[in-house]
This record gives sequence, structure tokens and C-alpha cells, in this order.
Amino acid sequence: WGGRARTERAKRLWLDIVGSLGGANATPRGVRVKPGMKRAERTTRPPVARLMDENDLFEYVQRVGGGSTSASAASSSSAARNGYLFEPFFEVARATTTTTTTSGAKELVLDESTSKSRWVEVLVTVFGEKPGSLVAFAPSVRTRGGGETRFAMDRAGTVLSARVSSDVRDRARRVADALQIEGFAAINAFVNVDNGEMIVVDVDTVPPMTSSRADVFAQALAEDPPIDAETFCARALSFALVRRFR
Repeated sequence: WGGRARTERAKRLWLDIVGSLGGANATPRGVRVKPGMKRAERTTRPPVARLMDENDLFEYVQRVGGGSTSASAASSSSAARNGYLFEPFFEVARATTTTTTTSGAKELVLDESTSKSRWVEVLVTVFGEKPGSLVAFAPSVRTRGGGETRFAMDRAGTVLSARVSSDVRDRARRVADALQIEGFAAINAFVNVDNGEMIVVDVDTVPPMTSSRADVFAQALAEDPPIDAETFCARALSFALVRRFR
């Protein structure tokens, strides 16, 4: 990678990456890069970044491989073994929570004053004993407001229509089946609110569950019939026991 030929090497690698994603026309806003696998040491793992050209790519490599501490070196070494993922970077719409004047209920809306994008970030929990028997819960939409971001259920269907939500659930289930997910997992993805097209970001087999208000439990509770946190955990443990002695 180093030496006098590094610029040319970076350029060739950049062209390979962009070409594999469909060419320059498919990546007008650049490329997003992230480690191929998450690590528990989130503070030392290589960063997610947006790259616009081969110079940004070279700087990213320098930043990832240039750590001087043993922790950063171990993180970089692990990431290198697991590889890196490159995907087109695109703008995501900003969803916010508002209160309706008629019923006082909270609804999600797209803030079109900041972006005309039709893509939102969603989280979908899949749940079941084994591939073929998994179900996908209704997706949550990432919202922004008050200086923080979180996922919220779109109960009124103001951002994701019933048809799009159904398509997302079906596609999430098929993704989980293809990856041979057992028990449960949280699928993070970008979704086009008009046609339901979905781009998977990652699949978390150990999603946050330290609170009864966790996204996984909120989605389970919104099912028909509802699944409370205690029932969810009991079923998950029974799935694990069956898998252990299968």
C-alpha cells in the first residue's frame, strides 16, 4: 500500500469499488465504508466514513491502520481479517414525531423542509425458532428531534404505508432466512417510502435489550396478539434450548 505507487494503487482500488457498486452514476454522493463485523470495543473499532474519491480512501486507510495504541492496533487487525463493506452513500429523510390536533396522538412525519429524500432508516425484529418459521415484526422508523435520534413505531402509517410496511416485513424475513438466523435478530435497513425498496445495513444478533422499552420489545408489544418482554425472553430461551439439544 505504501511507497511511491500508493496514489496509483488507491486510484485503482477506488475505481474497483465504485465499479462494483454500479459506477459513478450509481454513487453520485460518494461511498460509505464500514467494518465487515462489529466489535464489542465500540470505542476502538474502525470508524464508519463517507468517501468521495481515492484521496478520502487513502486517508481512511491511514486513519484505520495508523493507530499507535495496542487497543487500536488490535481493532484494526480484527477489522482487516473481517474485511470492510462499501455501499453507495445517499441522503436519508428526516422523520420527526408530531402530536395531532384532533386526537392528541403522536404521529411520524417526514420533514421535507430539510430534504426531499424518500428514504428512511428502519429497524425490523425477526423472531422464531429457525429459518422457515421466523416472523418479522412491524418496522420502527429512526426519528430525530430534541438533539437525539431514536426508533419509533409508525402506528398511524403516516411514513410507511400498510403496503410498504408489509413489504418490509416480508423482505426482512427473507433476509433472515437467507442468513440462517435462529431465535431473534434486529435488521437495520434503509427503505424507500414510495415503493418499499430495502437496502440492508446490518443484522444485529445481539440487539439492545437492557430495558423493557428497548426497540425489540416495543415491536413485539405492537404485534397482534401483543408479546410482552417477559414472554419474548421466555420464548427466546426456549428456542435456544431446543437449538442446543437439537
